[in-house]
Amino acid sequence: MAILQTTQLKEYARKAFMYTYAILLFLGFLQLIFYPNLDSFGRGFDPHMGRMVGTWLDPNFFGAFLAMALPAVFLWMISSHPLQLPLEKGESTTPPPLFKGRVGGVRRSTCLAVLLFFTALVAIILTKSRSTFIAAAVALCVCSIV
Repeated sequence: MAILQTTQLKEYARKAFMYTYAILLFLGFLQLIFYPNLDSFGRGFDPHMGRMVGTWLDPNFFGAFLAMALPAVFLWMISSHPLQLPLEKGESTTPPPLFKGRVGGVRRSTCLAVLLFFTALVAIILTKSRSTFIAAAVALCVCSIV
């Protein structure tokens, strides 16, 4: 991790990872809509009827990736929301305007993190893979302990 010493590189790596995760989730949902059954690909493919396989053509491997990365998305969701500090005397309680990088008083990055987290949970359920369910549960338990 010596290459990620600067804050700018860390932020770039985090964004690249989250964009990759979001794109794979999007492609997984597209696959589920347009190719819910892989029988049409010919012989040698498991049918995986109604299961999300994404671009990996196997729900267990795709789900394992989603489950492994879920704690990173969870931590991003937690860390992107600042703690609410008590107001100083004379401070306004009205939320900042929408055009200042916030949506209804909440940062856009927080909204994106929450959306990505719950989309990933839905995708994990749609893989219909028991090993993915267990991996996601263990990953979130370990993440919450640490």
